[in-house]
Amino acid sequence: MNLQINLLHHQPGMCKFSLAFFRLLLVILLVTGSILGFSQDYVADTLGHKKLEPDWPQNIDIIVKTNPLGPLAGSVFLTSEYLLSLEFITSSYQSSQISVSYMGKSPILKSLEDSIPDLELLIVRGYRIQISHRFYMFKKQHYAPLGFYLSPHTSFTGIKVSTKYLNSRDHYLRISHFNMNLLAGLQLIINEDQVIDMYMGLGYKNNFWEEHQSQNNISINADDLWPWYNNPVKFTIGFKVGLGF
Repeated sequence: MNLQINLLHHQPGMCKFSLAFFRLLLVILLVTGSILGFSQDYVADTLGHKKLEPDWPQNIDIIVKTNPLGPLAGSVFLTSEYLLSLEFITSSYQSSQISVSYMGKSPILKSLEDSIPDLELLIVRGYRIQISHRFYMFKKQHYAPLGFYLSPHTSFTGIKVSTKYLNSRDHYLRISHFNMNLLAGLQLIINEDQVIDMYMGLGYKNNFWEEHQSQNNISINADDLWPWYNNPVKFTIGFKVGLGF
């Protein structure tokens, strides 16, 4: 398959992948520093809820979650997302969450491979990293990780699209999504350890495409594909299910 990447309208000299990577690194460092500061009373709170409060309503220290719909439709169009998320309870009313995802070819593309054989040659691979910290509200009614929460959240996705032939010649399309959000959510606990996490929010996003040819990178104007794609406003809605331990 001759992947006609360079038929897209492109503009050299725009945002580079390396710049986005360093931005992500800076955000991770800032968030990590905040998490360490917020969790300095973790030991005291943990001992408190296990020794001083034997009727702690949900004796959970960590939650393992996933998005059951991710393999059908990922966060990037025409991808599948296989997500593993860990939420660590850091104090009585706070928690930290980190999520990693593998991004692959969506079932829609796979279903078209019989009618469009060239799609079978298409390679779609990538990853997604998310970091957030949660502040559980209504302290007189619930302890973390139960109830309504507010959460600063950041996410970075990197996807590589190519064919077997072009990839062997270091020619591919790189898709990068970076966003920072403020989420509001509700987490329910059923039967003491079964978790349903629902959330939505607004934030800032920076999406860009880049064509890589050997040692050259060419930025692509994605507005030619979707008029709203480069709009900096990010709207997020989603849910996860999991088990508490």
